[in-house]
Amino acid sequence: MRGHFFNKPPNWLKFITPGLTWLLPNDDKIIYLTFDDGPVEKATPYVLDVLNDFKAKASFFVVGEMAEKNTALLQRMAASGHLIGNHTYKHLNGWKTPAQIYLKDVLKCQQFIDAIVPASSIKLFRPPYGRLTKTQMGILKKEYKIILCEKISGDFQPNLDFPRALRLLYETQTGDIVLFHDSIKCYQNLEILLPKFLAFFSERGYTFETLNMD
Repeated sequence: MRGHFFNKPPNWLKFITPGLTWLLPNDDKIIYLTFDDGPVEKATPYVLDVLNDFKAKASFFVVGEMAEKNTALLQRMAASGHLIGNHTYKHLNGWKTPAQIYLKDVLKCQQFIDAIVPASSIKLFRPPYGRLTKTQMGILKKEYKIILCEKISGDFQPNLDFPRALRLLYETQTGDIVLFHDSIKCYQNLEILLPKFLAFFSERGYTFETLNMD
């Protein structure tokens, strides 16, 4: 059987997690592309090249240990006008990690980001797997805007059903935050999904911008 996935979060999940950002409603035909798990060789340069082809901006939620191995890519993201957010240092699952260890890991990632690229007035954080405990969430919300997403591309899915994935992605609406991954694991799927997604919405007058949290 070809892979299936939930392409958007259920409403009940949003209800029980107040104060998190799932989308940024607007009337201007703006979509917010986000990429998790990089930067890595091959996948991240590909994403940056494709975004440049479409004059698109995006927000990258980087894993600290990957960013340390690929500092030049982190600098390239910033120089290209993309936004950089925190995705923990070791891609930790919040449900399986004690709060003190988790928060130290988030801080380690942020310190590295701030040392390499200009510090942003608003710090963005996305939890790996979308998983946070109530304690972790409560503490992080004091310092970060916690970003989830309204649309999930499915690029992580083995044996992805591409017609279904694209059909669901083409249902994206203005203001939606869309999740992709610039990782080696997702690269083959990303090569197919990302340019088709960008072309589809560019042809319909949409633009792609970094997350505007002002």
